[in-house]
Amino acid sequence: MSFGGADRDVRSAPPVLSPEPPQRDPGCFASNDVGVLHDPASGRALLAGVITARDFLTETFVDAPARALSVRCHADGIAVELGETVWSERVLIDVCDGPLAQLDRYGDALGREMGARVPATVPSGWCSWYYFFTEVTEDDILRNLGFLERHRRELPIDTVQIDDGYQADIGDWLTVNDKFPRGMDFLAREIKAAGFRPGIWLAPFLLAESSRTFAEHPDWVVRGEDGAPVLAQENWRRNNWGIDGSHPAARAWLTDLFRNVCDGWGYEYVKIDFLFGAAVAGRRLDPAATRARAYRQALAAVREGVGPERFILGCGSLMAPSVGFFDGNRIGPDVAPWWRFLTTEDRTSPASRPRSPDDNLSAETAIRNTLTRSWMHGRLWANDTDCVLVRDDRTKLTLDEVRSLAAAVGLSAGMVLASDDSEKLPPERLEILSMLLPPLPRAAVPLDLMERDMPERVELVTGSPHGPERLVALFNFGDEARDLSLELPDGEWHVFELWSERYAGRHRARISFPRVEPHACRMLALRRAGDRPCVIATTAHIGMGLIDITSEAWDAASRTLRVGIGAAGRRRRSIAIDSAGASCGSATVAGRAVPVRMHDGVVAVTVDVDQPVELAVKFS
Repeated sequence: MSFGGADRDVRSAPPVLSPEPPQRDPGCFASNDVGVLHDPASGRALLAGVITARDFLTETFVDAPARALSVRCHADGIAVELGETVWSERVLIDVCDGPLAQLDRYGDALGREMGARVPATVPSGWCSWYYFFTEVTEDDILRNLGFLERHRRELPIDTVQIDDGYQADIGDWLTVNDKFPRGMDFLAREIKAAGFRPGIWLAPFLLAESSRTFAEHPDWVVRGEDGAPVLAQENWRRNNWGIDGSHPAARAWLTDLFRNVCDGWGYEYVKIDFLFGAAVAGRRLDPAATRARAYRQALAAVREGVGPERFILGCGSLMAPSVGFFDGNRIGPDVAPWWRFLTTEDRTSPASRPRSPDDNLSAETAIRNTLTRSWMHGRLWANDTDCVLVRDDRTKLTLDEVRSLAAAVGLSAGMVLASDDSEKLPPERLEILSMLLPPLPRAAVPLDLMERDMPERVELVTGSPHGPERLVALFNFGDEARDLSLELPDGEWHVFELWSERYAGRHRARISFPRVEPHACRMLALRRAGDRPCVIATTAHIGMGLIDITSEAWDAASRTLRVGIGAAGRRRRSIAIDSAGASCGSATVAGRAVPVRMHDGVVAVTVDVDQPVELAVKFS
């Protein structure tokens, strides 16, 4: 999050590990791992953050009125023997450039020092959680698996992940409940047979008070000074204790558990959740183990059981101390099928109250973290922005809010995970998911990251020789309709808006969009106006040509524009082409004539694409 010097910090929820504001005075803030102090007047910025996180949890404190930063490593009260030296984590201080470049460099350094695992291909998939929750059944998985198998064209995903709801108890992961009569190994085989990677969810660092595992091994959990287990979280209508990663037997159990899940059941992708449970404060078997050390010992045990090649998705984790263990990581709280958590009183005037910890469970907060932590993607892991919810049943999200969520996730270039009952999706909602697949090659940048709580201008300079040269999302995160505008680089630019499928004309210096609805966005493709015909944008994918246009060549002798079109994105797409003042004579796709429309000097061709084809547009 970004705060102004006159703002007050807010608590995060849950507060198990989150830093508390150092004081309630305006302009004093706390964050884990890294913080940036930026002076908008001069453009100068100061970043301070740890680039190692193996031994200690670290907090950065910002005092904006004093223009000061401090970094503190917490040794958790461990004893230091006479003559022994305890070193802090390595801290990076960066005073060059602005905050966006500083965060990029910080991510590069942290990833390098901690041995980040960045997958070559960003995963995409379907997850059972946000429609079925803990009520999920074997039949729900099989129904959705069948749909995904039949609709590979629309949803070219690679992973099907079973979430919470199959286990007998939190901690008793290998004992399956009655809703999964044929067992989890059966489902892994079915998912593989359908051509997908099987994935499964566990919360391995929690032991429920009711679990058989805790009853048999009560010494495996973190305990307080009074000897009682430390509460990591009250959830599933029971208390859950945090596992002691310094305990050799507990680590051996974690390794064996994941060997059973992966080698035994056959899962190739594991989502591990509520990981903060291993880092709660308290007494551990090893008195020299800090929270960070014990947490990383537990993660090492999981990685040993999973193996070096399989995919681990972290969730509910510590950020910097997790680098090097995860292939992907959730970078924010849970999304939800509503925009913002509102009480009955709040609904009358939601803008009248300050942010609350309860707001963390919302689509709005998922978007906030997607944008503000975009610099982590491709440096520390593949960002998991959480699931994209596009359904029109069992949801309070408007179509505008669904599109804003999709735009933020799509521009993040991170993992794309659907989590609706696929059979119930209307075709137009299914198309929104199609438009996010495959993920973009790299993340867009929130240009106003330090200017407001929710960045509203997000841009990707594509560097593409064909199609849009820039992708820009303009968001209205306010609760009332208002005008949005974008300052353009020098020169004249074609502007195309994706959600309305509308060519917005040629513009210089600035383009404005009046009365954008609350929580809505304008998704724009920009291409510099030139002296020959060229593709401006397409409507197949969030990249508007960056992914689905594979080539573009202008033959001046025959006055023909030849465009290679890939199958990425939704099947039916419109292609907007700048005529550069010429008249369009005809168009063919794979040699067959197709109709064309021309308006304001722009040629529009609508085609269905299921395999790579060539579009040829001849100008007179």
